[in-house]
Amino acid sequence: YLSEHGFTFGGTLIGNPRWNDKDERGSLPVNNLKGWSAYVTAVVKHVNGRIKRWEIWNEPPNFTGKDQTPADYAKIVIAAHDAAKAVDPDCKIGLAAKSVHIHYLEQVIQAGGRDHFDFITLHPYEVLNGIVDNAGTESVFMHIVPTLRKMLAIQNPAKADVPVIFT
Repeated sequence: YLSEHGFTFGGTLIGNPRWNDKDERGSLPVNNLKGWSAYVTAVVKHVNGRIKRWEIWNEPPNFTGKDQTPADYAKIVIAAHDAAKAVDPDCKIGLAAKSVHIHYLEQVIQAGGRDHFDFITLHPYEVLNGIVDNAGTESVFMHIVPTLRKMLAIQNPAKADVPVIFT
């Protein structure tokens, strides 16, 4: 229905299912990448091309384990990218970060995620709320994407112009 009316939409690949007894609930499934890959494969296969954009996790480092790192997130991004693209080579994979946590994304890229994403999602609620409450601070919000692109140009010039989506 949505696509018939010109809307594009995506899915979020997240979660540590009950069958994964190798990782704590509420953490990245880094100790069961085989199971995570099987989950991603099954979900992407199930939607049969109806969803083309996949955000990997929701607002990391939120909703990850207490001691988990950007390198841990990079592991699940790489596994999800490879699994999803094996099923649907045309799908797009998105890196995610809470608010405007650009340094976290930089660390994910440095930890191996550099060639395993097609877009980036950010959730800049805190910044937007601050702008609403403090007239004249709009420039902070408007500098999010240029700041992100500057980091990408340094870390991986081939990805400097990937789409940036605020969700």
